[in-house]
Amino acid sequence: PYEGRFRLQMPGMATPADLRVISLHAKSGSSAADWAERRNDFLQLKAYLDAAANNSARYIVMGDYNDRITTSITSGQESSFKMFHDDAANYRVITRNLDSLGFQSQDFSATSMIDHIVVSNELFANVVPGTSRVAAPQIFIPSYNATTSDHWPVFARFDFTGATPADAPLAT
Repeated sequence: PYEGRFRLQMPGMATPADLRVISLHAKSGSSAADWAERRNDFLQLKAYLDAAANNSARYIVMGDYNDRITTSITSGQESSFKMFHDDAANYRVITRNLDSLGFQSQDFSATSMIDHIVVSNELFANVVPGTSRVAAPQIFIPSYNATTSDHWPVFARFDFTGATPADAPLAT
């Protein structure tokens, strides 16, 4: 994973918001060995974040998790990153509703939502409820899947201004 630290300053904000964003690409594949490697990686990531959370860091962990949250792409297994969902006091999988509703986040499987966004509890109040989405760039760029990626962008709205959700600026 790649971790970047950003200071977000937008009009209407009283003070800047320091964000830590981790972009990840988890192990692909649906074999038991693939699942075990993914799960181990997520356990290590969670241990890192749990230690960092003691400093009240605002984390957004987003990217290709290569697994679903409601179940796993590996037959007979739970999600390889279920530990984030189970720790609801500290983390929220804000794309879980998309998986529950049957959305897909890539071109090769009509039933897999495998790209996700997880936030730490320091950002719970900033997530605008019900705004997580999967973009459909292939509508505007017909060759997107062949020239850019077989995964589609996943995004959500965050409110760092205290504005009402309808007025909240987009931050992705």
